[in-house]
Amino acid sequence: MVNGTIEVGKFDEAVRTAYLLSDDCKLYFDPNRIYIPTIDGSNSAFTKIRLDKSAFATYGDEKLTIGASLEKIKNILTNSPSDSTLYIDFDRTDGRLDFEVNGQQFMISQVDLDSIKSDIPDPDVDYSAEVTIAEEDLSRSIKGADIMNADRMTFIYNSDSGIFRMEARGDSDITMQEMNSDELIDVEGTSAEVVFSHTFLEILRKSLPKAVEITILLENDRPGLFKFDVVNGAGTVEFMIAPIIDPN
Repeated sequence: MVNGTIEVGKFDEAVRTAYLLSDDCKLYFDPNRIYIPTIDGSNSAFTKIRLDKSAFATYGDEKLTIGASLEKIKNILTNSPSDSTLYIDFDRTDGRLDFEVNGQQFMISQVDLDSIKSDIPDPDVDYSAEVTIAEEDLSRSIKGADIMNADRMTFIYNSDSGIFRMEARGDSDITMQEMNSDELIDVEGTSAEVVFSHTFLEILRKSLPKAVEITILLENDRPGLFKFDVVNGAGTVEFMIAPIIDPN
């Protein structure tokens, strides 16, 4: 059967990136985990979420793919106490995905699987740089870009100096944060520079659990990959953002 019980806060932490990026998704259940791939409408960002059965208090063992409304799931999770137990079940009789929190049942109709865009591209990037930083450092830089009304951010790693820089420019103002190898959790590779949309970086920031480590993979003018754990390591999130390429 497809069913499980998990704390509301844990499930919200795991799927937050998905519901901030898209309205609908395909939920892939298998005996070991849930897999949720989502892509935004402009094909500029996508996320792959894996949540292992170890995150659940109880977990079924059936393999099934369900089309679900992320908007409705978000509303259930964000309006429920984070320490409450979430019961998840799939009712084959009427084809609904059932959620229950504190005795309140929510029976959600399936979304047509054919209508959901979930073919995640594989850019096959040979990344030059891999930088691991703390959530508070990445969040600080993304918030700084917002203060400067910047619509993009540049991520630069200079392997000669060992400096990693996150920089954003508004109409006439600049904000940046530079970190040396001692301030980074880990770093390896050669120099790389990429520009990303602040819109998708802000989605990433809102998705990050507090105090988590984020690994950033960079290659010149290629999609960037941001990876982090959720639910104390019982799940992983991969968030890829397309680069902004200056035609000049």
